[in-house]
Amino acid sequence: MLSNPASGSLDIEELLKEMLLVHSGVSTNRKEPTPYQVVSGSGDAWYFSPQDKKMVRIRRGTEILVLAKDSDIPGKVYVTDNSSKIFLMPIEEIVDIGYN
Repeated sequence: MLSNPASGSLDIEELLKEMLLVHSGVSTNRKEPTPYQVVSGSGDAWYFSPQDKKMVRIRRGTEILVLAKDSDIPGKVYVTDNSSKIFLMPIEEIVDIGYN
């Protein structure tokens, strides 16, 4: 917010605080880091992509990101890989490898 609605003047102190926080690398919107996750096993695996409405081949060991913990299908979650494919996969095939 650049101006005070009551007076119409700039709130310089608040603006300076925000700028100093951004410059120092401290964010006011801190989020927890996301742990790395991969598809378990080796070789290829096939999963359904609701976006493409077909099966997609994913190499096991590929780094993934869980998009939603809840899905329409029990025991499966929506995930994406580094090529932005979105697919459904069983929860038990996801391996958490931590913050490497």
